[in-house]
Amino acid sequence: MKKLLSIFSLSLLLLIASCRDESYGPTTYEYATIDTSDIPESVTEDSDETVTIPVLYGGTLSNATAFTINYKIEGGTYGADYVVVGGSSATGSVSIPAGTTGDKAIGLIEIVPVADLKKEPNVELTITLVDASNGLSLGFPGAKSYTFTVEDDDCDYVEANFIGTAAGREFYDDGSTYPTDPDAPGYDVGFTSTGTNEFEMDNFWGSSYHVSFTIDPTTFVVTVPGQDIEDGFHVDGTGTVSTCGKTITITMNMDGPGYTGTFKNVYTFPE
Repeated sequence: MKKLLSIFSLSLLLLIASCRDESYGPTTYEYATIDTSDIPESVTEDSDETVTIPVLYGGTLSNATAFTINYKIEGGTYGADYVVVGGSSATGSVSIPAGTTGDKAIGLIEIVPVADLKKEPNVELTITLVDASNGLSLGFPGAKSYTFTVEDDDCDYVEANFIGTAAGREFYDDGSTYPTDPDAPGYDVGFTSTGTNEFEMDNFWGSSYHVSFTIDPTTFVVTVPGQDIEDGFHVDGTGTVSTCGKTITITMNMDGPGYTGTFKNVYTFPE
């Protein structure tokens, strides 16, 4: 009797295995999955690093028709925190060409963080494979979704950081600079407050000229309104501030006796 039971059990296992191979074996089971092996866990928003999400096709059959895999990205705001190369929103698709065989990278979701100057919380982005054409399975035996973090690397705007003495340097279109020695410290320029987010610099152009400007505390845009300064010169310009580097950069238009032109001014405050 024991021998008969053993033979029956073995036969039953072989039958189950045969059914499993027929329904779910590698010759009939095809899937798409996210390859997480080389995706970073985090990137900084100013890194200019493209985060590439490879979508792999798994199976041994050569598919006769192409598959389309739809995905979604959750977290953050498209356009403000990230964009997708070749995309226009937080949803999209990748395709598996007909005739693909075995594990191959068949689609790349390329996400680029968007840099700004605002201090804000880090953003977590989750990419999920949503569905696919022709009944293609998603995820198993790999990942169906992946989460990574876009780290903010900005600093709070503090008006007092842009008051005092800064080192000034000038950069001209012909490649020349002032001071001419790139290793020499910049010349001293004094900055005073004339109102809320309103400033005046002295010694502009290294010539004791006074120039007024404003800083927008939300966009960090510097505006130099058109104004007449010493020795018959007229100036205007725009620029930005680096809140972490404590730097003001202004592209200045200048017109007056003996000089008309546009050049960049960089003023760096001590840490």
